[in-house]
Amino acid sequence: MRKGAALLVILLIGMLVVAAVGSPKLAAVAFLGLIALWLFVELVRTGVRAMLTILAFILVVGLLILILVKGAPEATRVFVLTVHEQIDAGTADYLRRAFQQAAYEQAVLIVIRLDTWGGYIAAMDQIVGLITSSEIPVLVLVDGKAYSAGAFIAEAAHYLCMQPGAVIGAAAPVGGDTKLRNALITRMRALAESRQRNVTACSLMVEESASYTAEEAVRLRVADAIVGSLEEAVASWGISEPQFVEIEKDSRAHIISLLSEPILAILLIVAAAIMIIFDLHHPTVILTAVAAIVGTLGFLGLTWALGAAVYEAVLLVVLIIAGIVLIILELKLPGGVSATAGAILIAIGAYLLLSREPYVYHVATIVVFTAAVVSASITALVIIHRIRRVLTKPLAITLERLIGKRGYVRRPIAPGSPGVVVVEAEEWTAIADEEIPEGARIEVVAVEGLRVKVRRVEET
Repeated sequence: MRKGAALLVILLIGMLVVAAVGSPKLAAVAFLGLIALWLFVELVRTGVRAMLTILAFILVVGLLILILVKGAPEATRVFVLTVHEQIDAGTADYLRRAFQQAAYEQAVLIVIRLDTWGGYIAAMDQIVGLITSSEIPVLVLVDGKAYSAGAFIAEAAHYLCMQPGAVIGAAAPVGGDTKLRNALITRMRALAESRQRNVTACSLMVEESASYTAEEAVRLRVADAIVGSLEEAVASWGISEPQFVEIEKDSRAHIISLLSEPILAILLIVAAAIMIIFDLHHPTVILTAVAAIVGTLGFLGLTWALGAAVYEAVLLVVLIIAGIVLIILELKLPGGVSATAGAILIAIGAYLLLSREPYVYHVATIVVFTAAVVSASITALVIIHRIRRVLTKPLAITLERLIGKRGYVRRPIAPGSPGVVVVEAEEWTAIADEEIPEGARIEVVAVEGLRVKVRRVEET
């Protein structure tokens, strides 16, 4: 009984702490659930008489919890999020998790402080969806500029405030086609209608890249109010004594922002392919591991950058992978055809993948061309190195020194089908009277012209 009472006291203290620093209602529900379980266990163990003492104790504790819950005022929590950067996948991830936390902590308002030149359409679309589907009102405070994608995010807000000197607009897509342009115009009109703002003035930000100062935006009903501070913006929404909860962009979101740059993601994939080429020529475990990590980061970045459109881009990613495979095959089947085809596939796949995002449309050509030239140049150097090594290979008389030396098989050998072995860090065409698989240890037993004859030896 003493152990049971001590356990009950510990549970009580724990619930009181939770109620004091967290959610009183949650603490009360959790405590009552534990009490119900405790009552059942004690009833089975001690019988009805001991239950009377326990019930008396529970009544006192219950009253204490009720007083605590009833006396705890509901905090007027206002979540403040800051977007003073490019709109990308990292920004969307940061806002999504902040919205979830605000809903969990029962915030009454979410404020987004906005100052951006714009960003990627896929990320903007995710953020606009977050705002329009949010059960908590969202107030956007433009404290600098809301250009391009930022204008869409601002117009999606339930309440749009601008500080003196702030500007909004220039939301026409960069390098987009007519279909995309019309889609964005319609999206802006729909947002303006849903928030009862000036549809014509808002749509001009997309149609003609119109921009407005804070005074012009309020006068034309593109924005709702001009405020001098965050506190004034929240007060104009009707909250007099807010409890501000500021959520900063964390390291996870910063990493996603970095990797989701389509240009960087493509370069990481190309770098991984180059590492694999070098690794096949000069085998090292470390380079293979690094290539795997770099390539994975590149594909993750593309997934984040494309957002909801990732499934549509699967074929383009497969095209790039096929190009990488063809370049790797060049080392097994030299001649230049495989490497050339691989470089072309990588260039086409990367260009089409990058050009899906209008924001990087103009730099896609330069980046992909550079990556293709680098890949082709490295492949050409490997081929030239192979040709030069064949032309400068020692005469047969000097090969006698290899007799008795040991190495391993680079390309499988079979009777009547020469392979390649590595002896003293050099590759040699080899023949054998038996089948010897790749990777097996061998010993040179004779020299026939420019070829060595080998036999398989046991691993030591």
